Amino acid sequence: MICVPITASSNDRAKADLREAALVGDLAELRIDFLSEPPRLAYLLEGRPCPVIVTNRPARQGGFFTGSEPERVAFLKEAVQLGAEYVDIEYDAVGRLGDKLATQVIVSYHDFERTPTDLRRIAQMLLGAGGDIIKIATYATDVTDIFRLCQFSHDIGVPAILVGMGTKGVATRILARKFAGYLTYAALRKDEGSAPGQLTALELKNVYHFDMVGRHTKVYGVIGNPIIHSVSPHIHNAAFKHLGMNAVYVPFEVDELKPFLAGCRMLDPEGFSVTIPHKEEALRLVDEADEITHKIGAANTIAVRGDKFIGANTDWQSAIAAIKSAFYEGETLAGKRVLLLGAGGAARAIAFGLRKEGANAIIANRTFARARTLAAEVPCEAVEWDKRCEVAADVIVNSTSIGMYPAMDATPMPAEALKPNTVVFDAVYNPRETRLLKEARDAGCRTAEGLEMFVEQAVAQFEFWTGRNAPIDVMREAAVAALDGE
Repeated sequence: MICVPITASSNDRAKADLREAALVGDLAELRIDFLSEPPRLAYLLEGRPCPVIVTNRPARQGGFFTGSEPERVAFLKEAVQLGAEYVDIEYDAVGRLGDKLATQVIVSYHDFERTPTDLRRIAQMLLGAGGDIIKIATYATDVTDIFRLCQFSHDIGVPAILVGMGTKGVATRILARKFAGYLTYAALRKDEGSAPGQLTALELKNVYHFDMVGRHTKVYGVIGNPIIHSVSPHIHNAAFKHLGMNAVYVPFEVDELKPFLAGCRMLDPEGFSVTIPHKEEALRLVDEADEITHKIGAANTIAVRGDKFIGANTDWQSAIAAIKSAFYEGETLAGKRVLLLGAGGAARAIAFGLRKEGANAIIANRTFARARTLAAEVPCEAVEWDKRCEVAADVIVNSTSIGMYPAMDATPMPAEALKPNTVVFDAVYNPRETRLLKEARDAGCRTAEGLEMFVEQAVAQFEFWTGRNAPIDVMREAAVAALDGE
């Protein structure tokens, strides 16, 4: 079930939000400690459109109620008398409610600093306190905390809510149904959650298809840091739904890749996308990878096959496909001079891809030593950054972050250096039309958007993992909608 916390500051706003919550969730949590005026519980609960949990969290457990303990519990007792379906109360106060209640009691424990190692002891303490459902909400300081929380949720054998708060714990919210969680919390609107790391109810339903996740759902995901605003879940989950696959794609904010890979198998994973800063480490940790992935020195894709992790790099394929999208029919990269701006991870993949296609790359980077080093490995030419405009190029490729949101006024090439009919590809996809692309179009260049590379690499990943043809149009539409904020 999806539970939508109501965090309004007034009774009237809370009443209105209850009606909205019923449209996107299965039940709502009335956080009366958020109210800046006395709670009017009879008013709030009368004619409620969905089941309700009434919570009056004290400051000592991360809430906002600062009155006396008898006064705080009195509001929960009133909720019981008014027939609320649930009340949530802390383990050390549940005895104050009384016995044999018609309302179901959620007995809760919160730790906003860490995820303790003794989850079983905490659960036993909650079970001993009485109540019908136990709730353990802890702060995930490392993504590996989710392994313990998910496993314990599956194993505990009683109605339980286990939540990893913060961006590293997001997977516990998305995978609650897979690991037998009683419910998950999701905000009514962005920035209106009751705890750190909450997605919105619409995100859970529309992006992650929460209602379709179950015990046998296969898990895919993106590994990186930061990662919470990644567009990749929109793309891959749209593909899974379109093809009717029992799978979900989840963001994993990972500090250290090795312990994540060591513990992730309990999630029932099938594959991962890998992004900054873990691509090079991923190649070192996988069991197998193909020749070009080794040449590039980085893996942006991991497939889980039996007891092995298989690495691949789809960046080079997607960049080549994006560049070719601006070509005339029958045109190839063979023999073309390509000015490649940048010498980072994306540039490495593109440089080796260009070499494979028979193009002649010329690398320019703001730190010339890095350009020279990469050029020696490919091998190809390198030029100083301030000499880049002097290169007579058939194709210009920007693999730097110059022009990326929020610095959208920047460009890696001055407008006067852009010549008609040159193919210009910008790997930046946010914004979709960078300053470089706009000025290139104005100069009569043929252009290719970074979005095309982003979608193409996701398509290649999907097909590498599943062995199925990816629904590229569905994936592109999902990417565009996510970037446009739809």
